[in-house]
Amino acid sequence: MIKNRLKKNLQRLKSSGVLNETNAFRIYDRDIPEYPFMVDVYGEYIVIHDRRNLKIDSEKPNLIEIKDAIRDLFPDAKNVFTKHRKNQERFNKYQKMSKQSLITTVQENGLNFSINLTDYIDVGLFLDHRPLRRWCKKQSKGKRVLNLFSYTCAISVACAAGEAESVTSVDLSQKYLDWGEKNFLLNDIDPSSHDFIQGDILKTLPTIKKESFDLIICDPPTFSNSKKMTDTFDVQQSHTFLIDECLEKLTSKGKLYFSCNKRDFKLDAKYLNNESITLSNLSQKSIPADFKDPKIHQCFLFEKIS
Repeated sequence: MIKNRLKKNLQRLKSSGVLNETNAFRIYDRDIPEYPFMVDVYGEYIVIHDRRNLKIDSEKPNLIEIKDAIRDLFPDAKNVFTKHRKNQERFNKYQKMSKQSLITTVQENGLNFSINLTDYIDVGLFLDHRPLRRWCKKQSKGKRVLNLFSYTCAISVACAAGEAESVTSVDLSQKYLDWGEKNFLLNDIDPSSHDFIQGDILKTLPTIKKESFDLIICDPPTFSNSKKMTDTFDVQQSHTFLIDECLEKLTSKGKLYFSCNKRDFKLDAKYLNNESITLSNLSQKSIPADFKDPKIHQCFLFEKIS
């Protein structure tokens, strides 16, 4: 059953053109209840995200079965990694998993991205934001771009490759910004021509000059209690502040992409009938064909009218 599903999914991704875009994609997304896994392919490597309740399901053979099916479908895979994912409590974050640092490069729409397959629960590239990176690349030519919560700067790279005039990446983690600079170099883009700012975005954003960016991407986490912040962050509580600040920083007719992965996120109603902006809910369009979870993220486009 699981082998047949993986084969069908791979054929569907070939037909839909996903495999023409990238060698990093999700081939299985908890399709069958008896197999509660997500499976991501990264070139010659595969990562299984194990969502089983290990207190109940640890004795079931389903993990062995899906690994066997993956090996059958991808006989040339160099390695198959398994990472157990659980429902996170607000103050219980994933810790660093390894010091192995197995790093490889994947391709997406003509761009290269460095990923770390072993050390963290996330590898450094959010596959579900492939459409957003494509949109931003197409819309960046000659634009001044601000990428907030930039993580490893994949969207920043896409914008720079799209001939943005300048790209400013802001993140709380210097480690991720350094990773981002390496991604720029992987694509023969000089990082010194762009800006990388380490800081608490809730404090940094108000210091930015008004109407100084043509395109802003804001993709905050659901929740953060990082020691580098003086307060905890909750996207539901803070999204109006972030959006209002971003709109203030946009030039006339500028665009803001606001995205988040909080499953029950609700956009404040004050933006629905605002005469100074055009609002589009792009959530459905922004989820790529290899993802079946309709709540993997929400994505909104704010276009400033004046």
